[in-house]
Amino acid sequence: MSSYLPKVPFSTLEVGNHTQYQYRKHPLNIRVNQWNEVEHIGFVIFTDEIRNQLPNLVCDFLERYFLDLMMHEEVNKDEQMYIDKVFVTKGSLVELFNITGNEDFLMNYIGFTKYKVTWSRDGNVLLELLFDMDYQLLSGCNALELEKLFLRDLNRFPYDTSYATVLPTGIDTCLDRYFVQTGETYLHEAIRNDRFYARDSLGRWNLLCEKEKPYWSAYNILLSPQQAGRFNLVAKLDEYGYKTRDFEIDMQQWIDYCRKHCDNMYFGIKARTDTTLQGTVYIPNETEGFCHVLSVEIPLKTIENGTGPILGRLFVYIPLHNIVEDYFSYKYNYSN
Repeated sequence: MSSYLPKVPFSTLEVGNHTQYQYRKHPLNIRVNQWNEVEHIGFVIFTDEIRNQLPNLVCDFLERYFLDLMMHEEVNKDEQMYIDKVFVTKGSLVELFNITGNEDFLMNYIGFTKYKVTWSRDGNVLLELLFDMDYQLLSGCNALELEKLFLRDLNRFPYDTSYATVLPTGIDTCLDRYFVQTGETYLHEAIRNDRFYARDSLGRWNLLCEKEKPYWSAYNILLSPQQAGRFNLVAKLDEYGYKTRDFEIDMQQWIDYCRKHCDNMYFGIKARTDTTLQGTVYIPNETEGFCHVLSVEIPLKTIENGTGPILGRLFVYIPLHNIVEDYFSYKYNYSN
């Protein structure tokens, strides 16, 4: 895309947004990230106020997509939009270039499979678009590129190491040795994001990590940014074309990255052997239409020692409609 903009000095642009350049008399939005990479080029369509209310991915997609359509004159725009499943359901695309930012804007999610966006003025719809909640379409990257970028972004993520244990409300009145902070479920009652705490001999509460409570310990290890020990995720990224890529990362960095980029994290136990616990972590992003899925195997010795490896196999950017709830045959045991 940058090759169509020879007058823009991309190599000298500083970190931040740049809107002083134009393409065919329409202002551009160019964004340079903290690593001095141009991560977005598109038409200026959204004001900062609207952007702050919407997923950045959707705003970037619409700005980039329609610039791309304009740049390729040889492409039949109607045919290309049909292929991409981007439909004008009301109004005309020409209205995009009449948008001033003072219009009423509305975005709806349809069954977590599609977006519908509408611009209107004085109660009259100027333009309404319908398009799939397809992360490859929205990001402009294919599966191979997404897998590569995922590991790049994960490894350079400046994660927060300052998390202190924040005790849940009500724990100070608990008379038992253990306290369960009940969370939410995802797809199935066995897939949860609960936290578990234990009182030590001095009466102090801490996140639990004990060999006597391996199930509870697993939830804390896999989901809590307030670490109950020191653990590393040693995993394989499942790649397109039946390939895998090995990676290893501090568990706290992994959890912090997931919490910053997705809605929440959930864990469900599938099986227990004499030496391991096996289960799956779900990391959905319902506003962008995908879920990362991490199958894990936790050595019981790791729980006992409070340190060690967590073995995993990672699948990234799975469309939400491909995530099914008939995964679990193992009955959730809430006692330990």
